[in-house]
Amino acid sequence: MQTNLIDDIGAAIGTTAAMRLLALFGGTRLYVPDQIGADHPIALALGLAPSRLLAEHFGREQLDLPDAEDFHRLRRVRCVAGLLRGGTAQRDVALMVGISTKQVGRYRAEAEGLGLLPLVFEGDPPA
Repeated sequence: MQTNLIDDIGAAIGTTAAMRLLALFGGTRLYVPDQIGADHPIALALGLAPSRLLAEHFGREQLDLPDAEDFHRLRRVRCVAGLLRGGTAQRDVALMVGISTKQVGRYRAEAEGLGLLPLVFEGDPPA
């Protein structure tokens, strides 16, 4: 995930508008013109004010926007990490989140790599 690009976009147009941009245009290469009118697809998606800020900061650039699925996957990782940190058993986490216990283990490992969980986490053994 290109976090620097997302951070830069969020700083320029605001977090809410940046998340909307990713949700609607994620997974594509988006050309940002230097002038955006009210009828431009970006303005229709974000509103005119955030779109003009986007053009001001990224005009005439092509932005390779990460797929919004990355954002949602990382939210699931954070959710799983929070449940595990709170003492919820791995099999219960799987039922609560609607994923397999094997996927809980994968998310747990990713959470450890991201620093959301200690590397040596006390909990259920892997399923």
